[in-house]
Amino acid sequence: MASNVCCDGTFFQGDPLDGNVCVLKDLAKEYVKEELKLDDNYMNEQFNICYCRVCHKERGDRESYSRGKPPMTYAIPVGWCRFGLKLYTPLEDSFECYYRAYHGTQPNRVGDVLRTGQLCMPGDVLYTGKELKELFGHYGENYGPKGFDYKRVFVSPSIVYSGYYASPHNWKHYKVQTSFQVLVKPDTFQKMPETIGATAAIDKLFSNNELEWATNIHHAVVLYGLLIKISTHGTYQKEIDQRKKILTR
Repeated sequence: MASNVCCDGTFFQGDPLDGNVCVLKDLAKEYVKEELKLDDNYMNEQFNICYCRVCHKERGDRESYSRGKPPMTYAIPVGWCRFGLKLYTPLEDSFECYYRAYHGTQPNRVGDVLRTGQLCMPGDVLYTGKELKELFGHYGENYGPKGFDYKRVFVSPSIVYSGYYASPHNWKHYKVQTSFQVLVKPDTFQKMPETIGATAAIDKLFSNNELEWATNIHHAVVLYGLLIKISTHGTYQKEIDQRKKILTR
């Protein structure tokens, strides 16, 4: 049966409104195995979960939940499939105390992040011996507001916002995006406004003024999930067109 695509890019067989079988899970698993070729030692299958709209609806999940102490809202990554990761950074408090957030990234950087064991900030020396530089278009030494401290790790409670930084990769007939789901230690980060130049609300669950969380403490952010989103080229283009409506640059 031919696959259809919901407005968020999630794959289904048949009409998603009829509650048919999700195919995102198997497709994402194929991508992780064939394209990313990740070592099984990084993975924790116990925490694999598909958040496509079919699976999301079947579980009866909400769009957001509150976690951490004190509780703070984070968005469920609807439209993505999560692959659990082993925790290589020791937690300094109980799992329930940490906040949940996301960090969009490029597929070709996933392996390097996992081998390094953590999200790094510009200026850090990676396991390869190379110094990490800010990506083109990101705030850095020569771009951004005067005095902006770009040598930090940036995450977001919004998967929608993090998706802006998840540059797509062409795979077979699809566009694939990757993001990390992370734990964030309380009292270690600063809430900041979005930095993409939006003129309208990016995510209905959050104010644009608190879409970025920044920290200069490495162990404050702990990797615990790899998220995969797969879209047809047409669906991804519609998403890009929608983004253009709220951006000024």
